[in-house]
Amino acid sequence: MRLLPVALAFLSAPLLVATPAGANGIRIVSTTGGPSFTTLQSAVDAAVDGDVILVGGGSYFGAVVIDDKSLWIVAPPVGEVAVTGLIAVRNLSAGKAVFVSGIGTTSNLGLDLQNNAGPVWLQFCTFRASQGGPATACNGSNEVFPVARITNSSEVALFGCSITGGEGGSAIAVLPPAIGGDGGTALSIVSSNVALHDTVLLGGKAGETEGCSSGPTAGDGCTVTGTGTAYLAGCTIRGGDGFDGLGTSTCGGPGGRGLVIGAGTPVHLATNTLLPSEGGHGFHPGMCNGPGGQGLVDNGAQLSIHAFQRPLFFGSTVHAGPLAYTVEVHGDPGDATSVVRASRPRWSFVPAADSVRLLPEIVPHAYPPATIPPSGELLLDVGFAALPAGVGWRTAYAQGVVRDPIGGGWHFGNGLGVLELAPGSGPDCDGNGVNDFVDVVFDPLADTNHNLVPDACPGG
Repeated sequence: MRLLPVALAFLSAPLLVATPAGANGIRIVSTTGGPSFTTLQSAVDAAVDGDVILVGGGSYFGAVVIDDKSLWIVAPPVGEVAVTGLIAVRNLSAGKAVFVSGIGTTSNLGLDLQNNAGPVWLQFCTFRASQGGPATACNGSNEVFPVARITNSSEVALFGCSITGGEGGSAIAVLPPAIGGDGGTALSIVSSNVALHDTVLLGGKAGETEGCSSGPTAGDGCTVTGTGTAYLAGCTIRGGDGFDGLGTSTCGGPGGRGLVIGAGTPVHLATNTLLPSEGGHGFHPGMCNGPGGQGLVDNGAQLSIHAFQRPLFFGSTVHAGPLAYTVEVHGDPGDATSVVRASRPRWSFVPAADSVRLLPEIVPHAYPPATIPPSGELLLDVGFAALPAGVGWRTAYAQGVVRDPIGGGWHFGNGLGVLELAPGSGPDCDGNGVNDFVDVVFDPLADTNHNLVPDACPGG
């Protein structure tokens, strides 16, 4: 079963429970400054637990480090947000949560999650290395870090993200004989509980090499080691291609591996695409090529492969309520699908469901389950309760579920975090009777420079 987003509509629909919006505020990050912060880190430093940080379109430089602080960081669907630097979440307490949506980074280490007891959610984010390892003399070192690493973290979930390792530097950049740079591994998971849904992980290609007795290593798609549990559903994973040989005496190198699992590590796979990589080419076409890399390398892991398809439940991160969210469901006729609700996220693998429960309070019948008709397609309406009078925003969490037509049990899909904005409440600097954040998110003409301030307002 697959759930895809379609148009929003003002419809009658079952309602989600959301976290209450209190005195905590929305902070704005914009490249143009004005009433906004100009860097993400300055907004993070000023924020208090429970704040939301909205990021306007543009490029931002510098690392973003969140240390034991509960925050939402959201790039609305207006203008691309690109961060040249690291996004790190560290030492998050069990009672706190971090949510990041719509951010893209270009950095050799783009995502670093370390020592987090609280849940960390990332959706619709892109992490791409600027480069792999550098080329060096034949006996030099050219190792490179993974683009994303998750270490000693208890409750991590990625939905609809993309992580790409950097390509190793070419021997052409230095005086041959020279060894190319290593390709970057996309994601490293160490002793953590991680759920990946509909996420693409691509290792980086190894750099061109000439005249050396050995060559660089192509990047792996994903490595999982240590304790903890990893769950992957609907993901595409591939290692980087092997290095190409330059000069008549240099053969191509082996391709990188897709998913690499350490001995004894529990990993659960559901409907993933694990692709082999290609070996590098020798100097003469068709001769002396390197071997391709395997899509799956299981080193004695506790590997479980589940055939039942999980639902994929996607929509925009920012909505103006009260609205119904209409998702398009594709599945087998007779399948029952629904949405569960919660006030905050939580991570738990449920063996009986062969999937990860991402919410602590599970109410499968919170919304009457809908049955997929003989056509195999269904429009399912899901919505949020109306915001209280005077409340301008709040955050909410949901997770898609599907009932197994054979066993009858519920299986859990990906989660969805949503920032809901009230059209008639909140700041209104242009006096049009509409929340300024609703103006700039849903009316492209209201904020032509994407700084999240209406053009008609001071600083807009």
